[in-house]
Amino acid sequence: MGMVSYLNGTFIDTGNLTISPYDLGLLRGYAVFDIMRTHNGKPFLFSGHWKRLYNSAKQFGLKLPVSEKEFAAVLKTLLRLNGFRESMIKTVVTGGPSADGFSPAGKETFFIIIEDLKTLPQDVYLLGAKVITLEHPRECPSVKSTNYMTAMKHSRERMKRGAIEILYTCGGKALEGSVSNLFIVKRGGLITPKEGILLGITRNFVIKLARKLKLQIEERAIPIKELLKADEAFMTSSTRNIVPVVMVDRTRIGPGKVGPVTKAILDAAERYNESY
Repeated sequence: MGMVSYLNGTFIDTGNLTISPYDLGLLRGYAVFDIMRTHNGKPFLFSGHWKRLYNSAKQFGLKLPVSEKEFAAVLKTLLRLNGFRESMIKTVVTGGPSADGFSPAGKETFFIIIEDLKTLPQDVYLLGAKVITLEHPRECPSVKSTNYMTAMKHSRERMKRGAIEILYTCGGKALEGSVSNLFIVKRGGLITPKEGILLGITRNFVIKLARKLKLQIEERAIPIKELLKADEAFMTSSTRNIVPVVMVDRTRIGPGKVGPVTKAILDAAERYNESY
């Protein structure tokens, strides 16, 4: 058997994992998901990921077929069967097959895929990255839905411009990345948006780290003008961790290199991850 996944209560060869063409996740985008990674082979920040998946499903009127304890047990088995040194875990729950292609039948599709974790080049963390902005307020931002149409539509433009991420903006304010949360550094303190975004698990982790480092933290809106004049900036996500941002569109952030506050948070996160 090759890679092993989990589908509706059954462990299955990933190559044999099939979903009905009448599934509402495919036909109507009626689905939520979660992505987490492992550190030292263990699901990282598991409880936070479970709570967000549960809340996303609840807000969309979807039911998870497993409890938190059952979910943990399934992940433990999948990680053992696949045997990667470090893994990326993708969990998806959809509205399931529909007789008329529109109405939920009350039988969700639930599957989990385990993949070998692929990380960004180390230079990204040492030298920083570029992001581009796009005016786009996400629909239902508090839900981690599978609707990434805008990000996919603009992915070629992002790559063409040498950017690692798309930063969504709305009404003159910077919100969040397509797959990440935004932080800026001003006068040694952190500022991160709180409204109109998906509250990321790594975002919350960084806030806790910053408090341990005795850094001042503000959770509030960030005007684009303030972002462009920030001393430092970085973005956070479950698989990419903490990515320093040194360029937004054509504007250099601060001195254009990884700043001391960002580096302190990166170092603190690395120490935590190594002992996880």
